[in-house]
Amino acid sequence: MEKQQQYEFSTPKQLLDNKLWVTRKSRINASERLLKAASFIDFINVYYSIFLIILSLISISPFCKDNGLTSYVGLAGSIALTISIIYATSLRYRERSAALKQNYIALQVLLDRLKFIPEENEESINSVQSEYTELLSTVENHTHIDYLNLLRTGKV
Repeated sequence: MEKQQQYEFSTPKQLLDNKLWVTRKSRINASERLLKAASFIDFINVYYSIFLIILSLISISPFCKDNGLTSYVGLAGSIALTISIIYATSLRYRERSAALKQNYIALQVLLDRLKFIPEENEESINSVQSEYTELLSTVENHTHIDYLNLLRTGKV
């Protein structure tokens, strides 16, 4: 079993900096994952739509002698495709990805601000901490797999 690295931070600023960075990178991973899922669904929908169009054209051609079987298969495929498109749209992958992107950009702004705050300025560090906490509640959380992808790349 692989031992997980332990990180020690000597100051609250260093701890906050790490939390901001890890959350930001995990949200980047989540945003990219959702965008890939949306693109894949778009591709599958186009692929099966083209297949159903070709199947429909075959069913009305004079060369098709299957007594309507092709039409029934095409109808069943069209119904299944319509239901899958409605379901995939309801998952809102692109919108969720965009929301995560806005969030990780805001986290970057906090990181940039934190870099210029002196270690002794607890009030400003606490202010950034509060803003970080607010940002956590504005968008869905990344999944554990997004964090594991961050650890896998070794850039923690």
